[in-house]
Amino acid sequence: MVYKDGVKERSLTSNLSKFSLDLELGANYIISFEKDGFVSKKLSFDTRVPSDAAPNGFTPFDFAVSLFKQYDDINTVVFNQPVGMIRYDNAAGDFDYDTDYTKSIQSQLQEAVVKVEKRQKEEQQAASSEAKAKAEAAKAEAKARSEQEKQAAALVKAEQAKLEAARKEEERQRAQQAVKEEPKPPPPPAPVQEKPKPQPPPPPVPQRNALASEAHEGEDARRSIEPVLVEEPSPVAPARANESLESRPVVTVEEIIVNRTEDLIVESGR
Repeated sequence: MVYKDGVKERSLTSNLSKFSLDLELGANYIISFEKDGFVSKKLSFDTRVPSDAAPNGFTPFDFAVSLFKQYDDINTVVFNQPVGMIRYDNAAGDFDYDTDYTKSIQSQLQEAVVKVEKRQKEEQQAASSEAKAKAEAAKAEAKARSEQEKQAAALVKAEQAKLEAARKEEERQRAQQAVKEEPKPPPPPAPVQEKPKPQPPPPPVPQRNALASEAHEGEDARRSIEPVLVEEPSPVAPARANESLESRPVVTVEEIIVNRTEDLIVESGR
């Protein structure tokens, strides 16, 4: 909120992380920073300057404001007045903080800030403890859920094993019942004994002629065949020589180009 001479002039609600204001000379401005649940802070700007200083212009005055949470048990009445007062400084020739005003409220501001920081630290510790307790509770819950899942899985596995055993026992009983009810095959017929076949009489013993075994001297009357010598041409034809001229391959020799870089180094005294 921007107040000029006690009257609300305008309000800014967006882009408050960094903004700029143009203030007219010759007036008293109060800039109030307000947010629900937080302590409001005010800055006072006295833009009255000597007549000879106005034409020279002024340097933009930079400032930063941070708000903290409102606590009911912490006295923040000191923040009802401006935490800083900016006015024209004749010695500097520009706008600056009123150091006398700052010193007058510095102790009260510091006391309130210490209390607020202590409370913020306590809240952070409480939030950390709560977060830790929640994390431990979540961990315990997850562990309990895991144990329940393991127990449920073990029960399911045991039930499945029980059903599998019952199924196998039922199949075994069915197999035994089928073996009992299966008809026995008839005994094989007795082999028929064949009557021995009559053996044929042994062949007669050949009579040897005494005269046929004796040797007789004389020429052999069997015909003999004279060998006939005939030359047969070889079926393998001799290889023919094919004379032809083969061109020699042309080998291109590339000349290697050597690049040299020479640097001249001159050192004094050498």
